[in-house]
Amino acid sequence: MHRDVSAVAIESADLPWRLSACAWVAPADGARLREQLRALMPRFGYAHCLPEPAKGEQVGWAFEAACAEAPATELVDDLAAVLGLNSPAVLRYADAQRGRLRLLNLDGDDLQTAPLQALLRVGQHEEGAWLVDLWRERTAAATVGRWLLSPGAPPTNTVAASPQVCNCFDVREDIIRFTLSRCSGSPTERLAQLQAEKRCGTQCGSCLPALRRLVATTPEEVPA
Repeated sequence: MHRDVSAVAIESADLPWRLSACAWVAPADGARLREQLRALMPRFGYAHCLPEPAKGEQVGWAFEAACAEAPATELVDDLAAVLGLNSPAVLRYADAQRGRLRLLNLDGDDLQTAPLQALLRVGQHEEGAWLVDLWRERTAAATVGRWLLSPGAPPTNTVAASPQVCNCFDVREDIIRFTLSRCSGSPTERLAQLQAEKRCGTQCGSCLPALRRLVATTPEEVPA
């Protein structure tokens, strides 16, 4: 008996242009920010929007997108407006020739201690991606000095590392959140998938409450 077997080739998408948009806002403004960011997702080749664990009196949302070509100016302007990054007080770095852009807003008037309240960065691949960690950790922007508005990245020991959640297996919060974004099912199933991949919470168990909190606050990625 003859069988006709067809082969299907799957090629990875080439999306070299990356965009990160993040903001800390008051809890009352969190839902509005989430909906405005998610409304922009279909306009990119790929995008996701995830919440950050609350820091003090603020909630955070982090938007990441990728596209085949440099995003249109109109689209970048729309995103900047959503984040409140269209005022003259915003710190700005732009390299039109290379298509790079950074818009940064500090949370407070003390330039020595103020962390980033909101940021928007556009560039190819991981250019400027370190700013998201600076924003996420609420680290004083002054710790990186001139690198805020310069090409490249500061020395690796300048930006604070993501908090370590599992001491037994040395697993940081950012790694856990990234892994959870790819885990599906019920909270129990997602936790089990996380533990199978990273082993966190499988030895002494002291980090299990933190892991359950991260499961509850880190939704599964939904491709645009």
